[in-house]
Amino acid sequence: MQLKIVLWNANGLAQHTEEVKNYIQNQQVDIMLISETHFTTRSYFKIPNYAIYDTQHPHGTAHGGTAILIKNGIKHYLHGHYNLEHFQATSVTVEDWVGPLTIAVIYCPPKHHQSRTIPTLLHINGTPLSGRWRL
Repeated sequence: MQLKIVLWNANGLAQHTEEVKNYIQNQQVDIMLISETHFTTRSYFKIPNYAIYDTQHPHGTAHGGTAILIKNGIKHYLHGHYNLEHFQATSVTVEDWVGPLTIAVIYCPPKHHQSRTIPTLLHINGTPLSGRWRL
């Protein structure tokens, strides 16, 4: 199975709904990894024919956060959420005839020292990581 996977730093996802819809349809995206969603418990985001999994910043305020959009029909399950102040991550596992593939998106705010984050992330079952952080 070939998958088209893209990464996008949204800097606030809710205001880009139409842009995301058009992009994933025109580019035939299977999985979209998104950092800096800025979601809170009051946020609502839905794209037809896609499941969305998101992780909010633990303070519940509109900053940081990650999300994964995955096209309906792709066999998958939520792997995990990590919502710490110094990083947020969302991961899913896609299953096909070759075996499972876990994909994660992370966001590490620039104000936090990343040397303590990377070992934690590398401990997520050898998952390929995608996201925005500064070392």
